[in-house]
Amino acid sequence: RGSMRLDPDCIMIGEVRDPVTADLALNAAMTGHRVWTTLHANTALGAIQRLAVLGVDVNLLAESSVFRGVISQRLIKTLCPVCRVPYSAVHENPDLYKNLLASGINNRIQQIIKGRVDNIHLTGKGCDKCNHTGTKGRTVIAEIIVPDSKMMGLILQKNWIQARQAWLKSGGETMMMHAIEKIIQGLVDPRAVEDVLDPIHIEQQV
Repeated sequence: RGSMRLDPDCIMIGEVRDPVTADLALNAAMTGHRVWTTLHANTALGAIQRLAVLGVDVNLLAESSVFRGVISQRLIKTLCPVCRVPYSAVHENPDLYKNLLASGINNRIQQIIKGRVDNIHLTGKGCDKCNHTGTKGRTVIAEIIVPDSKMMGLILQKNWIQARQAWLKSGGETMMMHAIEKIIQGLVDPRAVEDVLDPIHIEQQV
């Protein structure tokens, strides 16, 4: 409320965690202010659902001039380009191969490879370039929703499943899809993806 009295062009709210903050954020957005905020949710669409659970009027969430978009993201360590281990050579390391088989991830990797095994890499033992960690830096895996009129209509009906299908059909990309792209590019370890997301699986475009 104090921020609103200052007539700012943009308001950044640290986190929406209760109905009061959600209501204030929405009212700020309705009065022509650009509002950026965060909230805890598993997916981008889940963030919209969370706002509805916090009491935000779905009719207002479905208004494109009020709700402009949502990003859900995870940070994941990137492989050291010097000491990363090619997945194609995993058979040469019996202990590592046994570990992959035991966890079941080997089968899941095979499902997403589709002939692109040469690019997939695992975390190495480390080297001087990465301070012997096997990783160097971090990257983001994310999904971004910019709702269109069709998706807005489904949100208005609280038809979350069809809203997700409409988003995918319009070219939406989930965090899992984005993560698989980075696995195939050799940027991240598939095991690290499973640590921050779910077991690797193919999500079909509708």
